[in-house]
Amino acid sequence: MIFHDLFDWSNAGVGSVGLLLTIAAIVQATGAKTAAENAGKSVRRHTAEVDFGTLSRLAKELHSYVEDGKLAEARLRTTDLRSELALAIGHYKIPRSSFRPIE
Repeated sequence: MIFHDLFDWSNAGVGSVGLLLTIAAIVQATGAKTAAENAGKSVRRHTAEVDFGTLSRLAKELHSYVEDGKLAEARLRTTDLRSELALAIGHYKIPRSSFRPIE
């Protein structure tokens, strides 16, 4: 009878330890998931900064070509700018309805 009670208590102890380890693993996984989401947001933000920096540079080059009257270079830069804008729109899923005409 004592062995039977001892066996029940040991099973209860093992079950409790298993439950505590499971809870600890869930907490650890939740922290890892949050860290991964934050890292993903950081990478996306950095990529956006680089992409829009490129767009800004192309727009400035286009502006200088137009001001200097270099139309052949301006046409080429316009093509480059339109291509990069199309990639950015597709990459960042910017809805077309958010674009407003320049006044």
